[in-house]
Amino acid sequence: MVRAMLAPFVPSWISQSIPATINIHHLYYVFMCMVVVFCTNAINILAGVNGLESGQAVVIGASVVLFNLIQVTRVEEQYWDHLLSLYFLIPFLTCALALYQFNKYPARVFVGDTFCYWAGMTLVVVSILGHFSKTMILFLIPQVGMSMAEFKESNLKFLGNFTLKLFSAFGLLHSRSFDRDGMRQVLVIFLREMFDFLTK
Repeated sequence: MVRAMLAPFVPSWISQSIPATINIHHLYYVFMCMVVVFCTNAINILAGVNGLESGQAVVIGASVVLFNLIQVTRVEEQYWDHLLSLYFLIPFLTCALALYQFNKYPARVFVGDTFCYWAGMTLVVVSILGHFSKTMILFLIPQVGMSMAEFKESNLKFLGNFTLKLFSAFGLLHSRSFDRDGMRQVLVIFLREMFDFLTK
């Protein structure tokens, strides 16, 4: 897997010396913990708009159901993993569809954090069980792409300044300084350059 990913970018004599797979042992559990936190908060980050929480859960859930149905018929050795994901996803999707009818504009039901965390946790559990956690992260990146932070420039210490410049250099965020009420403020938009590139 590692060799196949690096093959287009490195000379063949180097790629032959790279192992086909790398066993990351306990770092896998650290990665899974970060995926769990990311997925639950990515659903919750856009909460408060009528129908958005349940609507995005329906879209992502339906996409993952379709992905699992394709994988069940396509990859025989992962049949049980994707079937197990479907066992969790189909009841979740039907509940989210029913909820969406009451949560869309004009909303009669507001879901709050309870549904957001349940939806995020359900989606991350099925992605871990089905061994497609990286695919789930791709579904949830647009939620993070709309994130912004605003703070006083004077609150930025050395490490914060360094991180801001480093991430800006790699195009992971965009920062802009401006004056508000006589104080210098910094507005940070995450992943802006990536989304500008993808939408061109």
